[in-house]
Amino acid sequence: MMASFSWAQEAPLDPAQIAAIQHTLIGQFMQRESKPVLKFVSDQKVPLYYTESVGKGIICIDEALPSLIAKNFETKQERVWAFLLAHELVHHFFHHFQGEISNPVSALGFEEQADREGIFIAHLAGYRFDEELFSRILEILYAHYAQGFNPESYPSQEQRVAQAGSLVRMIYEKRLDEVFHVGRFFYALSEWRPARACLEFIYGQRYRSYLILNNLAAVYLQEALKIQDFKKRLFRLPISFERKASLRDMDDFDVKEKMAQAADLLNEVIKINPHFEAAYLNLATLQLLEGRYLSIKETLLRYPGYQTQFSAEANILLGLALLYQDKLEEAKPIFRQLADGGDRRGLFNWILLQKFVPPAKPSWPPLRRLINPNAR
Repeated sequence: MMASFSWAQEAPLDPAQIAAIQHTLIGQFMQRESKPVLKFVSDQKVPLYYTESVGKGIICIDEALPSLIAKNFETKQERVWAFLLAHELVHHFFHHFQGEISNPVSALGFEEQADREGIFIAHLAGYRFDEELFSRILEILYAHYAQGFNPESYPSQEQRVAQAGSLVRMIYEKRLDEVFHVGRFFYALSEWRPARACLEFIYGQRYRSYLILNNLAAVYLQEALKIQDFKKRLFRLPISFERKASLRDMDDFDVKEKMAQAADLLNEVIKINPHFEAAYLNLATLQLLEGRYLSIKETLLRYPGYQTQFSAEANILLGLALLYQDKLEEAKPIFRQLADGGDRRGLFNWILLQKFVPPAKPSWPPLRRLINPNAR
């Protein structure tokens, strides 16, 4: 008599494993907000949803969801959770549901945006999935939670597949996530041209993730910075992932054109995600490079997080704007405070000023003395 064998079903992921996936995803958002809490709730009408309580984000997860995912997706559970959590994290970091959302159009738009951005974030974090798996996820969830997916708050299953399915296919088949990471690698090496080529390839696919737009603008700023006049290259700027400068072949780089494109990209980022701090910092940096010093503070104040206090990066820009206007006495306390606070770029700029400005001098010399000690 032959023995019969049965394969054991994959065990559902436990809360700690799900939290670990969320932690990995959060690292891709480039934002400073605190992470939302994961809360498991019984008899929920939808698989999971995002809400806020006392200013804290909460992702509420149906207690039955881990078993449902394990039963239907087995070894692909992590990828399913990555998509679902990335979707909810977009709601969190984009501040989609602050206050009551009474307009169904806004709610549906938020869901579509959470799909578009969340899919890319999940891939960036290493959880790759194809269009077939994406469609299967929606099929299972919409069947099991049919009553919860009301048409006023959620697009239909067919709408979501139509809107986001082709995006999944493009990211997966053209490996846009890997191209993005290669661009990050070249950026870290201060290799602006290959970094730009990677990001422009993704941009050319007509995918408009806020991360792609912001990073492409940052590359344009770095390239433009290399051929700005010396005083603007002397100090450290808070461009994302700023590294030691290196001179590269610039023969195909039109500064005026790329600076204008960078401004357009950053303004588009702000429209997509008004709470993305890096876009405001990069836009203010662009204005600094263009000499529009009086616009910098106004631009920074557009960021909701700067209404009560500026970050170290913002203060660097405000201090440099004063320096470039030869208002050194006004800039001095800003950089001293940054240095005392331990900010790396602020400390670098403070040491640089101390090196070029003799401490015995009763007043700071004009900025031209920093560039040319023989200037009068």
